[in-house]
Amino acid sequence: MLSKLLAYLRAGGDANIATVSRKLDIEEGTVVMLFDQLVKMGYIEEVETKSKVKLDYCTTSKCAGCSKITACEDFYIIKYKLVK
Repeated sequence: MLSKLLAYLRAGGDANIATVSRKLDIEEGTVVMLFDQLVKMGYIEEVETKSKVKLDYCTTSKCAGCSKITACEDFYIIKYKLVK
């Protein structure tokens, strides 16, 4: 299964857990374990991305220029990058 996932990623597949689960027809929990194993093996690396949680009163997807941006909460999304 690791080789199937690695081939998918090398072919430009999206490293999103839900997408991989659907495309490769495997459980999301299994995908997480496979990603962890590929990280340990040095094939992929985690890339942490900081994002803002939009509050209920937000009407736009653009935060730039929002007077209430400091009230939004930061959270981190873990993404993966193919190394080898």
